[in-house]
Amino acid sequence: YDVIHAHWIIPQGLVATLVRSIGRFKLAIVVTSHGADLFALNGKILTWLKRKVVKSSDKITVVSSTMKSYCVRELNVSSEKVIVQSMGVDLQNRFTINPAKKRNPFGLVFVGRLVEKKGAKYLIDSLPKVLSRYPQVHLLIIGDGTLEFSLKAQVESLSLMKNVTFLGAMQNSQIPNYLNENSIAVVPSIVEDNGDQEGLGLVIVEAIGCGCTVIASDLPAIRDVVSDGHTGVLVESKSSDALAAAIIKIIENPELQQMIKENAKNYVNDKFDWRGVGQRYNEILSSFPGKSCD
Repeated sequence: YDVIHAHWIIPQGLVATLVRSIGRFKLAIVVTSHGADLFALNGKILTWLKRKVVKSSDKITVVSSTMKSYCVRELNVSSEKVIVQSMGVDLQNRFTINPAKKRNPFGLVFVGRLVEKKGAKYLIDSLPKVLSRYPQVHLLIIGDGTLEFSLKAQVESLSLMKNVTFLGAMQNSQIPNYLNENSIAVVPSIVEDNGDQEGLGLVIVEAIGCGCTVIASDLPAIRDVVSDGHTGVLVESKSSDALAAAIIKIIENPELQQMIKENAKNYVNDKFDWRGVGQRYNEILSSFPGKSCD
């Protein structure tokens, strides 16, 4: 092999650098961090290991600009060694607009693991204020996780059972159907107390590809996809009131919604489509002397 491309700093990046060191193999190592491995694995030993891996690898790719800043600042990596390159989304065949689907103008959809950093509880808390204006609004929650029970209890305590449906986890191939049937995708992510946060949030790109207007928390990584008022709407993190106001604003302004959707579709097609991302990774992996990924 000429190049090892290890996804996640720990454990895969650690294993790759150890194997090369022990076996004295003449190969290049590219390590890709997706977010949680960079932000959440802290403490003296884990931070030391992360620094060891990134310094031992030949190149680091990260999926957002805020992750690059973190690598340079916290892991003492040279800026030239870190490349910002997201993963890709199939925007040509899978996450596309289906004109045969009837879109619900009052339909909201959340796609993600039901864990703290995804912020679903703030979205649920925003619904009473939204429903006071538009009682026909309905939220679909796609995903499962450790907070599923508490989120369902929250829905019951707020008497939202008729307006919220939990669909559970599903295959990636099924998700476009629901994105095409709803108008607004909400991504209420937060930064956890341990520092864990979104690396990028490709669910935003998937939703845009299917024709949804995205409302998302104003977090550094999310800004790589969402420009407020241009390709989506950004709101204060952990603010149910801000989420409610944004949802109402989008429902009440179909012209703004259409403009945002068109801008966003053009942006993600250029930056996040699988074919373009694949070509850029080909260039990264082929950039070492004597190596080729053709």
